[in-house]
Parts: sequence; C-alpha cells; structure tokens
Amino acid sequence: MEIKTIQLSKKIDSKEILRGIDVTFEKGCTNVIIGPNGAGKTSLLKQIALLDKPSYGEIFYDGISLSKMDNKTKTNLRRKIGFVFQNPIMLTGTVYSNLIYGLKLRKQEVVKNE
Repeated sequence: MEIKTIQLSKKIDSKEILRGIDVTFEKGCTNVIIGPNGAGKTSLLKQIALLDKPSYGEIFYDGISLSKMDNKTKTNLRRKIGFVFQNPIMLTGTVYSNLIYGLKLRKQEVVKNE
C-alpha cells in the first residue's frame, strides 16, 4: 500500500512534535526513518499506523484521504497495518505467547510444531 503524508503536523499543548511532514512510502518498498531521540520518528509512525491523530495535515492510503474514510474503512485499514513498539507496552510474555495472543483472541486453533 502506498502511504503519503502532506503537511503532517502534531502539537501537544504548546510543543510542536511534527511540523509539515511531506513523505511518500511507496508500495513494495522498504523505508528507513532515522534521527536523534526526540526527533519525532515514533510520533510520525503513530500517525501513519492510526494510533494517534494529526493536529494538521493529511494522510493518504493508496490515494484515499484518511479524513474521507468512514469508521469501517479505518478499522479495515488498521487490520493491515502492523506497529511494534520499541519498548513492550502490553505484551510482556515470550515471543511465542505474544505471537499467539491474537489467534487466541479470535478463537483460532494454535498448533505448536516443535
């Protein structure tokens, strides 16, 4: 999926976290975001992963503006986006238990091959 931001900005209280970010992540490409601590890398990714709302600007997914999407479309989009936090927030178990957690929520059978 192609993801594009136009003038993406995030402000918390009086602190500007992101300002005017224009970037395109093309479908099928690998991208790297680098910068010092506090540069806004995680904030940008949270916006793109629909975990946080921008203060200003727009995000497009395959050419469709986020602001034009209904809730059902946003939910389906969230199901296609993966986001792994640098520090574990919810899932503090083993890698295996974290991987099968989603399957258990959906009541899907878990088969462990050893």
